[in-house]
Amino acid sequence: MNTLTTQACLRTYNRLFKENDELYHEIARCFGLSDCALWILYTIREEEQALTQSDICESLFLPRQTIHSAIKKLEEEGMLTLRYKEGNRKNKELALTKQGQLLAERTADQVIAAEERALSHLSEAERSRFLQLYQKYINQLRKELTEIQSAQLSESETGGKK
Repeated sequence: MNTLTTQACLRTYNRLFKENDELYHEIARCFGLSDCALWILYTIREEEQALTQSDICESLFLPRQTIHSAIKKLEEEGMLTLRYKEGNRKNKELALTKQGQLLAERTADQVIAAEERALSHLSEAERSRFLQLYQKYINQLRKELTEIQSAQLSESETGGKK
């Protein structure tokens, strides 16, 4: 019987995760975009609603400064504009310009379509199971890492004394 140890599973998972990340990096480079710029365009197209910089940060789990820099570059290139939300002078919404719409069609829309085609090769049950298992793993990993962070915090507060 061939059993997959947790270490072997983790090595395979990490390799696949990095390979997946590299696929997106390579396609962004092919389009002449930074990874972050591609993900911003992707998120805008996927959400189909007005988003703020904060919304993008929450969606992409990337640092605010990274998102801000990519947004500024896209704005300088005439791909998007920032405008205040109606009734809210604090948060600005991102809006693609005509040129930005064309860029999104050439880039993010193609990536989304490719992902949909790739997922269509899995049955509905496989897609559902894939997402359920991945979410279960993320939830458990979050719990495990939170425990490490709590222990680290306690250790730093006590000066390493137990």
